[in-house]
Amino acid sequence: MSIYLMCLHNGTPIFNKKRGENIENLPFSTTASLSSVHLFCQAQTNIDLTSTQFDDGLILWREYETLLFIGISNNLSEKVLASLIEKAYYAMVLHVGLNEIKNIKNSDRMKRELKSTFYQMIEKLMDFAENDLLDYNESILCHEASLIQQKLNEFCELPIASPFCFMLTKSRLICASLGFYDLHVTDRKLLILLLTQLNVSQKDIPVFLPHKSPNIAYRLIGQSLIQGVTIGLLCGQQKYEDLEILCQDFWQDSYELLVKAEISNPRNFPQTIEFDSTVLGFLLINKHNKKYVISKNIQQVASKRNSHRMNILRTFFNEAVDLDNFKNSSFYDSSIENITVNEHYYVSDYHKCHAIIDENYILCVLYLSVIPTYAMSFLTQDVLNKLLSDKSIEW
Repeated sequence: MSIYLMCLHNGTPIFNKKRGENIENLPFSTTASLSSVHLFCQAQTNIDLTSTQFDDGLILWREYETLLFIGISNNLSEKVLASLIEKAYYAMVLHVGLNEIKNIKNSDRMKRELKSTFYQMIEKLMDFAENDLLDYNESILCHEASLIQQKLNEFCELPIASPFCFMLTKSRLICASLGFYDLHVTDRKLLILLLTQLNVSQKDIPVFLPHKSPNIAYRLIGQSLIQGVTIGLLCGQQKYEDLEILCQDFWQDSYELLVKAEISNPRNFPQTIEFDSTVLGFLLINKHNKKYVISKNIQQVASKRNSHRMNILRTFFNEAVDLDNFKNSSFYDSSIENITVNEHYYVSDYHKCHAIIDENYILCVLYLSVIPTYAMSFLTQDVLNKLLSDKSIEW
């Protein structure tokens, strides 16, 4: 896999990042040529250059305000690469605000204003672009989530707390307040990513929410409750010291609960739930809250194939199950009457995939190839029932 991601202002690079094994830096002449061809097309009537393909990859151009983003990849789909570029732009808004981007007077000054956490976020986005659902927030399922959610709701109602709170374990959501879920999913994604990039001395940082508040800064405050569990808050003028004391005092009687939730990693769902032996992994998506949980290690056996399983589930969802993606593709004919598809399946020599879609959830399950195709529908429904029937699992 190779990815190049660059941002330019009036032809001057703001940043230029690469990801992949044994790939070289793009020479400035290549970057300048890519920028120039886009500028040339802009000068021509009715020509809008947004993408092109070459032998083993594609190039995308995206304009945001005064910035030009260029993405190049040899194995990402156009949808994923476009989403990566969009998240990179919003990460910039998160750090400096929309007004600053609209009124860039000096490219070098802009580079200095972008904090190190911004570049860390870009690198992280590029790292998991292939293996993450960029338009959803990753979560875990655990029996303790319902009690933690109740506690979090009480915490949000305190006078000096915040209506925008979320609880993380290793960058995955345990639970969050209603105010947090009301934020745009991209704002949530970037806040979670930023909080996981902050070091111990950087737990209070100004942020501009790209969709909710792109010009007026909030404060993102993170507080570690136990090892592996962090609470994040969006605040205004509250003193950090007061919030730090409040967090420790309020949650000190819940440490045992948080420890039990934390050990759900990396399985990401309760140990008490068991599935058929042919189930290798699953991807469960909450359509309303735009979050997902993925488990690629059902058998609890360490294996180099674990990451491959996640890739299969992600690819199956992106290419076969995500109907929004299909409607935006060149294959979709809007003149044809909409047909509701509630199940999808895929069969290969090595594995099988099956998905069911209802009003609130999407579940994709990866099976061993030995399972009869006709049995997948029943087993997938069984997996969904087991995951959602326990009322203590907040999902």
